[in-house]
Amino acid sequence: LQISSRMAAVGEMVAGVAHQIRNPLAIMKVSAEMIRDSSVGPSPAPKPAKAAGAKAGQKAAARQEIDIRPLAEMIVSEIDSLGVVVSKFLDFSKPLKVKAEQVGVGDFLARAASLVPMAQFPGRSLRCEVGPGAEKAVFDRKLMEQAVCNLLENALAASPPGATVLMRAERSGKAAEGGSFFRISVEDRGEGMSEEVRSQLFHPFFTTKSEGTGLGLSIVHRIVEEHGGAVEVRSEAGVGVGTTITIALPDN
Repeated sequence: LQISSRMAAVGEMVAGVAHQIRNPLAIMKVSAEMIRDSSVGPSPAPKPAKAAGAKAGQKAAARQEIDIRPLAEMIVSEIDSLGVVVSKFLDFSKPLKVKAEQVGVGDFLARAASLVPMAQFPGRSLRCEVGPGAEKAVFDRKLMEQAVCNLLENALAASPPGATVLMRAERSGKAAEGGSFFRISVEDRGEGMSEEVRSQLFHPFFTTKSEGTGLGLSIVHRIVEEHGGAVEVRSEAGVGVGTTITIALPDN
């Protein structure tokens, strides 16, 4: 309840800030692209200047020989990075509407894995498993895809090169007793986390990474909560212990 209340308040603030940032970013990007695309590279070196103006001529030559295209490309790239941050802010702040449907779980997991930018995690790999009875499930395909991708990216970032991150779907409990759950677990091969870190894991803007917004797991929490489910974390500090985060959705 504390996390949900905090996320609602932060969401309103984030939405306002993100919208204020998005328009200037768009103008900056178009301007930088125009500069980049209109540049033809370094100008030819000027003819040698006479003694009286030799110094001024050298300065002019230095200015003319600067190729502005790499600088403009850098500006465009950095604006794109900021655009990703703004998009995450907006994803975090917008209201969620769950449109549940029956989903083929094997295809869903394969699709989610294909969306992960594996080039950012060299030497790591993903493995998908579907347990008996978990071949079909009912949830919002798009929202759950976003949640699972966030978990996969975190797991790959936490795992060392050569490691394999496991994504597994399974069912537990008995429907007749009202306790049947569909679960998707993501298990990394990292160093695990302390109780202090686990207690703050779903708080907005909390992160242990040097880069990132700290909104990924908060978004996962919101999506699962809107499905009436829960997010379970199993981890402890220690090299190679790893962390398993499980999305548990009640069977309807």
